[in-house]
Amino acid sequence: MNKRFSQAMVLAAVLAVAPVASQAQGFLKKLGKAAQDVATAQAGASQASQAAAPELSDSAKAIRAMLLNVPEFKVSKMTLKDESGKVITNADGTERYYYFITDAEGNAWDVATVNGVLKARRNLYGNILKKVGVGAVAGGIGGLLKGDMKQAGTGAAVGALAGLGLSVADIGQIRKVNKSLKKYDELVEAYQQTITDEGLPKDAAADVAAIDKALGVEGDAVSGEIASVMKSIEEKKPEVGKLEDLDLDAL
Repeated sequence: MNKRFSQAMVLAAVLAVAPVASQAQGFLKKLGKAAQDVATAQAGASQASQAAAPELSDSAKAIRAMLLNVPEFKVSKMTLKDESGKVITNADGTERYYYFITDAEGNAWDVATVNGVLKARRNLYGNILKKVGVGAVAGGIGGLLKGDMKQAGTGAAVGALAGLGLSVADIGQIRKVNKSLKKYDELVEAYQQTITDEGLPKDAAADVAAIDKALGVEGDAVSGEIASVMKSIEEKKPEVGKLEDLDLDAL
């Protein structure tokens, strides 16, 4: 699993058990501080951002990490071994190909968990935009988040943005992640149309090359063990709920 995303999950787990005090005005006060930083910041944006950024709480770190990262999903073709170490084959003795959604480290995910991650990330981003959409100051910061530099009024860093220590470079990364979500939606849709929950083609007679092309699979099949793949999938399921517990009132 992506290391930074794993850290976000761990921090999210902390949030699930740690009490969080809700401070309705605290968020806007920090936005006001961010506006002052923007007004005085110059071309050396990254340095200004670091100087202005407060020490982040575990809550803020978790939220920040999730804004800046989602796993790099793709579909991988696999040949799997059973518990005896024997490669699983079709009735005619040919190798059986499985298809799973995997991350950059090759860890398998099921569709429901991937969708849960994408939904949680969208909800978090949407809720932050709602928060920063208050008043002229928030409007300027919202412009930075949306990439509208005219609305933002400046390209300087916003060190205290939403209490997350975000710089203009970070905001660019957030926009990049936002764009990737649509690509992953399309990947999941194509996967669900073609592959069963067990990772096998819905059409057993379908041409393997055609399936590979439809799912963007490149290269040869990866060898693995079915028990390890199933374990990877099951381990991620409980974590999605923790991502949904991230609370903006902690900022």
